[in-house]
Amino acid sequence: MNTERMDFRKRMVVWLAVVCLSTGTLFAGQPEEFTEKIFGYIRRSMGDSISVYLQEEIRTQVPSGTWGQVYGQLEAQFGAYQSKGDWKVDKIQGNTVVTSEVRFEKDTLIFLLSVNEEGQINGIRFLPASSPPVAAGVRKDEREIVVRWEEYELPGILKLPAGAGPFPVAVLVHGSGPSDRDGTVGPNMIFRDMADRLADKGIATIRYDKRTLVYGAGWEREGTGTFDDETVNDAVAAVWQATTLPELSSVYVIGLSQGANLAPRIAQRAGDVAGIVMMAGSPRPLNQLLAEQLEYLLSHGQPGLNREFVDRVKNSCDNLDLYGTEEYDASLGFPLNIGSEAYWQFAMKYDALETLRSLSIPAFPLQGERDYQVTMKDYVLWQQGLTDRPNVTMKSYPALNHLFFEGEGICLPSEYEQGKPVASYVIEDIAAFIHKGI
Repeated sequence: MNTERMDFRKRMVVWLAVVCLSTGTLFAGQPEEFTEKIFGYIRRSMGDSISVYLQEEIRTQVPSGTWGQVYGQLEAQFGAYQSKGDWKVDKIQGNTVVTSEVRFEKDTLIFLLSVNEEGQINGIRFLPASSPPVAAGVRKDEREIVVRWEEYELPGILKLPAGAGPFPVAVLVHGSGPSDRDGTVGPNMIFRDMADRLADKGIATIRYDKRTLVYGAGWEREGTGTFDDETVNDAVAAVWQATTLPELSSVYVIGLSQGANLAPRIAQRAGDVAGIVMMAGSPRPLNQLLAEQLEYLLSHGQPGLNREFVDRVKNSCDNLDLYGTEEYDASLGFPLNIGSEAYWQFAMKYDALETLRSLSIPAFPLQGERDYQVTMKDYVLWQQGLTDRPNVTMKSYPALNHLFFEGEGICLPSEYEQGKPVASYVIEDIAAFIHKGI
């Protein structure tokens, strides 16, 4: 998961979304002025100037050279910088959050700076724009909805097939990191693409903006957030909402990456799920996936990585395997400074395989054989753990990557920028699985 736990645009937009979830500095001057200064440092690739504002433990974890490479990676991925909008200042659960649209040649992103009550930066991120121009508007075969869990409200879309219902419906669940309702990754809109093509096969879909996109630093309460708060609760709410709509019949969950890992828990919690589709989900903990991903990217020359940095992150990942024992070293911190103790406690305790085994509903794990984020090692673990489950169907696809796009040879993050659709045979397989279960 995401990492997911990470989809490239959420994990690689660019390193910033991953290495900077918690940074620190004194918040001098007006919010807009300070944010403009930090944004300027990023644009001018002044890594050392950014590093001097970081709290000590972050400065030792993140190489200053990484900061200097961020903007070059952004322009390599999204094209030349075009313009920036006005700064918008909000208060979210005690944090001062400053945002602005940043327009590049190929896409528009949201730059976000979050400052806590002590005047320290606790978030610097480039996020997908919540409403990319190509996704703007609701088409005649779509209906705006709001997915609600307690005080959290997430705007979304119900996509209906042509003709008379009721229709089976699939709730689409994101991978890790902030994501919009369309599952936007570079030029691709994975969930919108899937929704359109599943509608052609008589299947409705619900998709919505993820809580971490809509609420930013306010997605959790006082550092207590877990996978449930980040993903599961809202997906459960979407399932429950689907059961109340007369146009819909049986409800399925389709999870991608971390959403696939959590699909068994969503079904377990919701109780009204007819089946789950798990696209590139891993049964292993997030820390193990993160360590393998970084090692893979380093071995293939991914910009912004070096041996010292990767080893430091891998040490913190390995340390989490010792959590709860005397050998666990709290001084190593959490990988990439992502999440809180509550977050990682949940991540290490959650067992996707055993949760799936506890369910009696049909399940369909899918895997791209060229995927480096969740690999065939994970697929084999599913196979080995589910041999006695006759209602579990599994399939792997030789040419596909983590996003279920076709490609050749070694897969690298740049492949996600090619503007390809989800393979048609994957859509056909998912539709056949859902219709078989009606």
